[in-house]
Amino acid sequence: MVKGDLINTFMEETFSQLPPTLTGSRYLSTYWLPKVENLNAGKPGFLEEMEASKKWILPSPVMDWAEVPYMFIPIHGYLHWSLMVVRIITITPSHRQVNTYDCGVHVMALTRSLIQLDDKLGWKLATNEIKDLVKVADVKQLRNEILAKVTGA
Repeated sequence: MVKGDLINTFMEETFSQLPPTLTGSRYLSTYWLPKVENLNAGKPGFLEEMEASKKWILPSPVMDWAEVPYMFIPIHGYLHWSLMVVRIITITPSHRQVNTYDCGVHVMALTRSLIQLDDKLGWKLATNEIKDLVKVADVKQLRNEILAKVTGA
């Protein structure tokens, strides 16, 4: 069985020689997922621990996700390693958020729109066209749906 340390060493060596098309890509150390899974949001010091977990995003912490084309994530399940590769697409809505608390709802509304888009077009739109999918009204509607589910209304 290959240990996480060996995978981390391999990733470090490999990422030191990335081809130009992958410049800026990152990988998660095999230590990251178990560390984050064991964090307790209700425990004192949670935010400090979460911030410290960023050290496992290599070769260096991400300052601007728009500059990261791919994230490589080794995942260890029951006696088996898998690799998840995520293509990073940073989407900023074309409209401004109207308050300080709906950023998570924006993410959920965008997710819903992308899933619907995939169902219709198979992800064929360019990123700059995707940013206009979610309107302020979509976010408000989704927030109301979420609140209705949570409150049982």
